Amino acid sequence: MSKLTEKDKAEIVEHYLHSFDGYKTIAAKFGIDTQTVRLIILRYKQNGSSTIIQRQKQYDTQFKIHVLKYQKEHSLSNVQTCALFDISTTSLLRNWQRKYSTGGYDFLDRDNRGAPKEMKPKNKPDTKTELERLREENKYLRMENDILKKLKALIHSEEKSEPQQKQELSEN
Repeated sequence: MSKLTEKDKAEIVEHYLHSFDGYKTIAAKFGIDTQTVRLIILRYKQNGSSTIIQRQKQYDTQFKIHVLKYQKEHSLSNVQTCALFDISTTSLLRNWQRKYSTGGYDFLDRDNRGAPKEMKPKNKPDTKTELERLREENKYLRMENDILKKLKALIHSEEKSEPQQKQELSEN
């Protein structure tokens, strides 16, 4: 299933609160994985109905550092940490963890969207002008023509010398 709408999340919470179904049953009913259901329910329990509303949040570097340190100190899972700090998805937390393991806290501040800072030069196609290309082709064809003329002359001279060699052989 693609992104869950606010309505979908509200239905999941409503179903959880008014039924005796577990995470697996709810996940099967809504066609999502169990971890997503668990995260939605935990976030709802931790932070109330405001977690159902979708919003685009920007997290500053200090917040990211605090979350990662807290998770490590208290040995929390990604789902528990997301629920506690009202982070919308575990993939966001995993990205922070990956950045931290790659380059420490400094990497958490970097935003990798957009073009890379150092663009690599593209392989430029042959920039020869049409005239230069035609001159090179003409030079090649002239050389080829000269070789063919020399080959023809060599064959012609060998053909002339063959009858003479036969006469010399027959005279001996």
